[in-house]
Amino acid sequence: RAALGSIVFSDPQERTWLESQVHPFVRQRFDRELQKQAEESLVALMIPLLFEAKLENLCSEIWVMYCTPMQQKQRLMLRNQLTLEEAEQRIRAQWPIDRKRELADHVINNGGEPWCWRSQVNDLLK
Repeated sequence: RAALGSIVFSDPQERTWLESQVHPFVRQRFDRELQKQAEESLVALMIPLLFEAKLENLCSEIWVMYCTPMQQKQRLMLRNQLTLEEAEQRIRAQWPIDRKRELADHVINNGGEPWCWRSQVNDLLK
């Protein structure tokens, strides 16, 4: 996984090729799993590349969680044991968070203390 990440995040053509191979399978899997959940009143999908993969039509509402760019880098570096450059490569491979925020139905601020987003989500669910 680390070797593949270093290839696709340092070469946009390689990333585009990989996404063209993976995204159709991801879409099929979501379609299949959503059919199983058809009777549920609420289904949450966590799709980091929702817009990039053109999967937004799977959703009746889009919620975007955000934090500052510095927090995003720090969290990526800590969670995935990445260097600053590796974290920045991954962030550059996605749409800018401000663009995603503009397209969202609801925006949740995840820039504070751990779990600060919970009360915002609970309020939205009400």
